[in-house]
Amino acid sequence: MTMATLQSAILDIRERLERSYPLLLKQCGLTETADRDAAIAGFEELREKVLPVLRADETQLGKKGARQKFVQEAAFTTLNRLIGLKAMEAREMLDRATIAKSLETGGKSEAHFLYLNEHPEANAQPGQGINAVLTEAFNRLAQELPQLYNHSRYGFLPRPEDTAAVIDLINAVDVDEWQKDDVVGWVYQYYQDVEKTRIYAEISQGKRVSSSYELVSVTQFYTEDYIVRYLLDNTLGRYWLEMHPESPLIKRLAYYDTKAQKKTREIRPVEEITLIDPACGSGHFLLYAMDLFYHMYIESGHTEDIPKKIIENNLYGLDIDDRAIQLTALSLFLKAKSLSKSVRLKRSNLYALSAERFEETDLMVSMGFSSLTNPALRNLMDTLKSLKKLNMVGSLFRMKPTASK
Repeated sequence: MTMATLQSAILDIRERLERSYPLLLKQCGLTETADRDAAIAGFEELREKVLPVLRADETQLGKKGARQKFVQEAAFTTLNRLIGLKAMEAREMLDRATIAKSLETGGKSEAHFLYLNEHPEANAQPGQGINAVLTEAFNRLAQELPQLYNHSRYGFLPRPEDTAAVIDLINAVDVDEWQKDDVVGWVYQYYQDVEKTRIYAEISQGKRVSSSYELVSVTQFYTEDYIVRYLLDNTLGRYWLEMHPESPLIKRLAYYDTKAQKKTREIRPVEEITLIDPACGSGHFLLYAMDLFYHMYIESGHTEDIPKKIIENNLYGLDIDDRAIQLTALSLFLKAKSLSKSVRLKRSNLYALSAERFEETDLMVSMGFSSLTNPALRNLMDTLKSLKKLNMVGSLFRMKPTASK
């Protein structure tokens, strides 16, 4: 199978999930027009968990916008988590399969098969307990990959029958595709293409985009591999060669500009060299940087825990999209495990820059004040409030100076 098959699978998955979540909200008694007083039987607990999420978003987006955001965010989070499991399985990083199915386990994954043996009553339920199986898998991975598998604000699985259908779509893609370093980036690109196409069509017809939240996907593009390599070969790679002119790393820098002016730098330990991608997306730049750092560590005489050292000491990633940070964390995790299966990651330097839920009381508590009567603190609060929609506006944001009082 080819990448085109991956693309069609991702588009089918998006369509399936974005049909499923509105139905899930309806079962919770939550609709775009009017909320019922209670959920249908069996969905009461889920309603109590979903309702605070919707209420928080309603303050900025309104009832309809909050529900649309919930559907989009929950769908994308579920996709990220499932493809993460699939990619790990394809690389034989897990003790047992949760996504991949086998005839030896009754046409189910090994984890699902074992769950049904312990909970035979689940055979009569929709999806046969698949959501419970996945929740157990997510909890096991949360320690090493908290950005993706910890308790996300939108980390709700869809209806069990839809979960099962999405797993079938993932398994329809050849396993070789899930073993590629850049598969996560392509999943991100394909998933966002639907929204980009729709929004561009609306703009070309003179329509106004209904929510600034919808503009996020339009500003996101997957950087081609040759661009990534050219930029890093001539920045990070050049930085190392300026400290180590005889380094064999030069043989790995296919896009290194040999005509550029050469200079000499004072040698620094590799652990002290840092690289930041301020708009990291799915982590394409950081992935290639990890390759270069790996060879720098080898050259410097390191032999143990190199991937862990790189992620904890050298690489930093920022983005205004929480979903992008999820994917960057996954990409680096997969890369680290491919370099050393025994490596155990404890932390990373990946951060989503969002002030959308920042409140005045947060500042007061963090700074130990009971009020914000001080003009300087008042100005700081006004500045922070102006950042609330930064994750939607992106590079269009302009900081306005606050008048002194």
